[in-house]
Amino acid sequence: MKPDSEKRRAVVIGSGVGGAGISALLQRAGFDVLLLERNAYPGGKASTFEQDGFFYDTGVHYNAQGPNGPLALLNQRVQGDLQWRVKDPYARLVYGDKAIDLPQGMRSLKFRYEFATKILKVRPRNALGIFRAYRKIVGTKTEKDAAPYDNIPLKDFCDQYTDDKLFHGYISWFCMLGLCIPYTEASAGEFMLAMSNYVEKASVCYPKGGFKAIPEAYIKALERDGGKVIYENPVKRIVVKDGKAVGVEADRFYEADVVVSNAGIQKTLSLVGEENLPQEYVKRMKGLKYSYSAVTIKYLLDKPVFSKPSIVHYDPDTDLVAAYRDIEAGKVPEDKDLTIWLAIPSNSDPYLVPPGKQLTLAFTMGGPPELENAPLWDKILDRLDKKILCLHPEMEKHIIRRIKTTPKTSAEIAGRETGDIIGLAQRYDQVGRNKPSPATPVKNLYLVGCSAGGRGIGTEQAGDSALKVSEKILKDLATQGSTSWVESPIAAPRST
Repeated sequence: MKPDSEKRRAVVIGSGVGGAGISALLQRAGFDVLLLERNAYPGGKASTFEQDGFFYDTGVHYNAQGPNGPLALLNQRVQGDLQWRVKDPYARLVYGDKAIDLPQGMRSLKFRYEFATKILKVRPRNALGIFRAYRKIVGTKTEKDAAPYDNIPLKDFCDQYTDDKLFHGYISWFCMLGLCIPYTEASAGEFMLAMSNYVEKASVCYPKGGFKAIPEAYIKALERDGGKVIYENPVKRIVVKDGKAVGVEADRFYEADVVVSNAGIQKTLSLVGEENLPQEYVKRMKGLKYSYSAVTIKYLLDKPVFSKPSIVHYDPDTDLVAAYRDIEAGKVPEDKDLTIWLAIPSNSDPYLVPPGKQLTLAFTMGGPPELENAPLWDKILDRLDKKILCLHPEMEKHIIRRIKTTPKTSAEIAGRETGDIIGLAQRYDQVGRNKPSPATPVKNLYLVGCSAGGRGIGTEQAGDSALKVSEKILKDLATQGSTSWVESPIAAPRST
């Protein structure tokens, strides 16, 4: 590796999964990286907090691919210390008055038969169409496979095969959990690729130490390799000269050859200044839509109440599309339309709680992410709490504390003006070739995270973005003929 004086300097804004990941990758590839974080802690919406000895995440998370997905690949490339906790079965699905354990991958013919006949109650006349749809979904192995379906709404894809109400309901529910938008808006290609990976990799899991362990692993690798992180140092401006990003202003000016923003598209526009960007680009970026929001309740329990890693409650009569419409109209969904996901991360990692205790995280959708919806979110939280205690009355006497969060909470953590769960929505009209490029019109200014460059579910999309955007930066600089000092982002393991 060349001396520090010959290294290119990169400034990364934001230590979410994408920002932390690309910082470690670029540092390992030969850059001199500075990561600036506005909070006193890393991770953004993938942070973990402590209360009374309980460690709980910002949201309610699980990883669909874990040790076999992009987050693990990124960790391998930077030689991080990220570890996973894989449980099988990983969830209990309570579907009306029926219940079934969800095994990793859901591959066995016995499970598929029982799920189709006892849970979905597939009618014989609909079986062939459902089978063909499922085969097409799980057969989507690559981005090339998904591309023909990227710009088709998921509901329209399902309509081509069957009008079976329960099958549509199941796909709609899975889409809500994974992509966090209605299946009438979701990209069929994005869903198909995510679902196929989920089945093929068979490794739904939780990271040891909570979700903060993911960005922390990358940041440790960054610092080990000579990079630097400064916390409580929000970026005020991305400095542009002659159409090129030359650094950022925070507590002082930091010069850079490359600037990478994990702050989200809208915040990045503000930091750059619209006058430094083509107006057509600004208009398009401002017209993009974001994923829906969520409300959560963290239950700190004085004893274990649940035995599964997670529990999903879904009523077969639920109409999630109607529920979204109700929320958009300012109405609280009916009880039957309030789909609930309970994650119990302490069943995967007991060190998240004091001995003999349990942590349960409850999630349901919050609707559009705009912050003016705050009064409605409080009402949904009350409905969520009451329904959970109705479904699980045994837990009420064991509650030490409830910690409630709304989309406003995640917006404040991320420093953004919306409380979306994921970021840019994986809609049929803004994925694939319609997704924003990681390279902005400002030379040497890039986007990373769920806004550009990646595919997948939640944090895995951010990790995939970090991998792909780091490679794009290296290629772009190589094209400029100035990267003889840059090593491959897939560096050899460190010797011990």
